[in-house]
Amino acid sequence: MKNIKDHTVNAFFATLFFVATAFFFSPLNVHYINIAHFDFTASQVVIYLVVMCLVMTFLVTKAVSFFGNKMVECVVVLLLALGILVWLQANIVPWDYGMLDGSEIDWQGKKLYGYLDSAMWILGIALTFWQRKRFYKNAKTIAVAFILIQGIFLAITIGGAPHEPSFKNYKVLEDQKYVFSAEQNVMVIVLDAFQTDIFNELISDNPNFKTVFDGFTYYRNALSGFPTTYPSVPFIMTGQFYENKIPIQDFIQEVYMNDSLPKVLNENDYEVNLYPIKNTVFYDEKIADNFKKRSSIFINTREFLRFLTADIFKISPHFLKRFVYDGITKKQTEKSVSDQFFDFLEGVKTASVNTESDEKVFKYYHLVGIHPPLLINENLETEQMEINRKNIKRQGTAMLKAMGIFIENLKKLEIYDKSMILIIADHGFGTEIDPSLYGNGVRDSKNVEARKRALAIPLVLVKPLNSTGKLQTSDAPVSLIDVPITIFRALKIDGNFVGKSILEMKENESRTRRFLFFDWKHEYWKLEKRYLPPMEEYFVTGFSWLDSSWINKGNSLIPPTINQ
Repeated sequence: MKNIKDHTVNAFFATLFFVATAFFFSPLNVHYINIAHFDFTASQVVIYLVVMCLVMTFLVTKAVSFFGNKMVECVVVLLLALGILVWLQANIVPWDYGMLDGSEIDWQGKKLYGYLDSAMWILGIALTFWQRKRFYKNAKTIAVAFILIQGIFLAITIGGAPHEPSFKNYKVLEDQKYVFSAEQNVMVIVLDAFQTDIFNELISDNPNFKTVFDGFTYYRNALSGFPTTYPSVPFIMTGQFYENKIPIQDFIQEVYMNDSLPKVLNENDYEVNLYPIKNTVFYDEKIADNFKKRSSIFINTREFLRFLTADIFKISPHFLKRFVYDGITKKQTEKSVSDQFFDFLEGVKTASVNTESDEKVFKYYHLVGIHPPLLINENLETEQMEINRKNIKRQGTAMLKAMGIFIENLKKLEIYDKSMILIIADHGFGTEIDPSLYGNGVRDSKNVEARKRALAIPLVLVKPLNSTGKLQTSDAPVSLIDVPITIFRALKIDGNFVGKSILEMKENESRTRRFLFFDWKHEYWKLEKRYLPPMEEYFVTGFSWLDSSWINKGNSLIPPTINQ
């Protein structure tokens, strides 16, 4: 009887150690390290993790109780070995695999990781079995010690973690996503990373697009404020530069709750519906009518599985990571990207007008644009494409066709004339600007790195209310800082807003525009990175595509954490 009891106790603690390490401590660390990546809070997901761990521990312990003495000893030792190796893999050798966003990973170039991981796992298991009597005898002590150590480190992680971002406390209602006003509609549609010279080339290759964008003006000489989405969206929605003076999430809350585009429109009796990338907007009922407080403890199954996949990737040795990433993570990402596009495409086809209300409407849509991975071809079909200019143009064609379908449906609803529409990018793609498109025989001297300038030239298309006619082109010096004031001036909303109205700007106007460049690293999506990387300040005094227009005065905006 004593042997049976000892076997059960050892099996229980060895199982609990392995299960808790792999499916409680590790995923919670994944959550806190990537706190902005998942829709749920730690307090929500911890219930699921505890239940899952308890069920797994009970089932494995029960199964082991039917084994013979030698088999129990082997299973207990194996579970201890796996628990220790999972802990080492997740915490001591968490190799850098770059942006886990569906992009290709250079597995061949990282083979050394595989050899080192394989050696660690093989030697670890061999060592525990070589000393299996000692490990089995001390199974309970080893298990409890590791659980306590992980508990202490988790407590330290929680104590130093930033607050859960605002979007986790809200749900974004989509029942009015494609319901428009019969009175007046204002829309900002962001096509992520749509570099303006790509559009210029596409309308040259496909003149039909000039008739599709009925009433629009194409502002070629455009400049973004930043090279990536994270600070660019607050810049578009508020006209305010983030300068690394305070944590970026604090900045986002502050500027959205002041004179931001959605808040001011909400205060002026517009129904405001936002469909953004999560942590680029501050979530509050004063910002958008479709932001509602969450009341349920339940979390989305698909989101939970994505979360567990991230954990499994973290705890797996290198050669298994490839199967997890290529077999699951990439497919999840690709499905998410393609679903977003096709959901929009189907949604606009079913668009309707709310005839029971005279309330005016503002809508913001953030779409995939030409951001990698490239998955949508020119025939509006899913296709995995390599990243090159040809394929960027193919996905760009798909986005413009989608905009054409959107425009046609607004016309069918007889609200197109009553709609002000801005189709813009948050920044450029970063692919080198085609010198043949510069015009006037100006050579590109490349004093400023071409990629920086390419990241700074976003698509800007504007259709005022009651505007019709073939697409026009303007070289007025516009900036994304001008988006809020352009809309406010058109709607005759008074206020002390920054920038200039795009609609009032002249082509020959002299203007100095500002761009803050930084080298983006995926880790800066993580909220423990409270600031952005050091930023270089550039001023653009002429046509934004041209190197000769760019000035670098050597100013750097460095976060306080680096200064200290």
